[in-house]
Amino acid sequence: MKHIKQIFNYIVGLNLYSGCFDMPMYNFIKCINGDLRGAKKFTLLFYNEALTKKLFNKIYVEYIDLIQDSQKTFKIALIKSVTFLETKQILFYTLAEFSTRNEIIPLIETYKKLGFFIDPNNVEKSIKLAHSKFKTDLLKLQQQRKDLENLLKEEDKNKNNSANPASIYTELSKFQQYRIDPRKTTVEEFVSISNQYKEYYSKLKANG
Repeated sequence: MKHIKQIFNYIVGLNLYSGCFDMPMYNFIKCINGDLRGAKKFTLLFYNEALTKKLFNKIYVEYIDLIQDSQKTFKIALIKSVTFLETKQILFYTLAEFSTRNEIIPLIETYKKLGFFIDPNNVEKSIKLAHSKFKTDLLKLQQQRKDLENLLKEEDKNKNNSANPASIYTELSKFQQYRIDPRKTTVEEFVSISNQYKEYYSKLKANG
C-alpha cells in the first residue's frame, strides 16, 4: 500500500510545474487566486491537493525571492522561521522518547544543529535543559504563526486593490513591443520583464 502511494505521488509530481522557470504566469495567477489546479501541466491527470499545495508554496517562495519586495522578504523569513521551529518541535518530542544513552548518541550532531546540546555522559540532564529551552521556542513559534496568519489575512484584504493582470500585460507588451502571452510567458520571464520596465521608468523619472 505504501509503495502504491509513493508511485501515485511520483506520477502526480511529474505533472506539476517545478518552479518559476517553467510555470506560466497564467497558471501562477490561478494558484494565487486559490485554484491550485493551475499548478498542473495536464488537466486530465491525477491530482493531490496536499502535494500540490506543498509544491506551489515552494514556487511562491521562489517568486518572492525574484521580486525582492521588502514585505514579501519579511514573509519568506517568517515562513522559514516557522518551518525551522516546527522541525525543532517534532525532533524535541522524538528526543523526549529516548530512554538510553546508546539511542541518542548517533543523533547528537543533528540535535546540536537545532540548538539542543546533548551531553552523552548526562543524557537525562541534557533532556531537561532542552525541555526548558523548548518552552521558549514554543512561545516564539506560537507568536510567529499568529504573525504569519495576520500577514496572509492582510494580503487577502489587499488582493482586490491590486492592479488588473490584463492591464499589466498590456503595459508590458507596449514596453516590449510585442504581445506578452501569459499562457506562454513563465513567472521568471514575467518578473524579469517587470523589473526591466520598472528600471526603465525609474530612469525616465530621474532624468525629468
